[in-house]
Amino acid sequence: MKRFIVILSAFFCLSMAQDIAGSWTLTAVDVFYYNFARLNHETNDPAFGEFQGQTPLYVSDTYGLGASLPLAWLPPGYMFLGVPNGPYGEGGLAANGVNLNVTLATDGTGVIPEGSSYPDIELDPEACVTFGQVLPVTDEVIYTSTADAGVLLPETNIVGLPSLNRYAGTEVGTMSLSQSVVFSFFPEEATTDVAPMPLYFADGHFGTSMTPNA
Repeated sequence: MKRFIVILSAFFCLSMAQDIAGSWTLTAVDVFYYNFARLNHETNDPAFGEFQGQTPLYVSDTYGLGASLPLAWLPPGYMFLGVPNGPYGEGGLAANGVNLNVTLATDGTGVIPEGSSYPDIELDPEACVTFGQVLPVTDEVIYTSTADAGVLLPETNIVGLPSLNRYAGTEVGTMSLSQSVVFSFFPEEATTDVAPMPLYFADGHFGTSMTPNA
């Protein structure tokens, strides 16, 4: 998800040009990560009563005494952690080893050439811990674009909160990505997606629409 959000933001900026064919460099990143609890299959049993399907959050001692106390139960769909990443300009990206270059051709193909690097999040499945790292990347992409599409950039983000994008509410071009091994695909025309469960925040605010296709 992180990679999708970053590249989508970058490509929205690129699509405002009259012709996006050319060589481009990522010069800024400003991302906010939302972490939602999943359905816990280990507790998805009526025996857990009101906590069925929820994930227990424990506090454990670091002295080897074996003390471990339940702090809370996280229901499926609950946003339990928000993490900002940025804003970073060219200096901040360089300091973190990020150097993303993209060359787009007029025939709808493009490449991320050697020498590029991009951050990623890896999961240690045994420890259930994620960690960030910057890796060298190359890619061959297929895209489409309509620089003068004139669509309005949404004023809310993917979870229904006010967008932090300074171009929100203004007319922009569109772009799709249909081939890439580095980034997620996305269509040129915005479409709705379906979450496996309703997403919501601590104040009860829903992060998803309860009306299909709304």
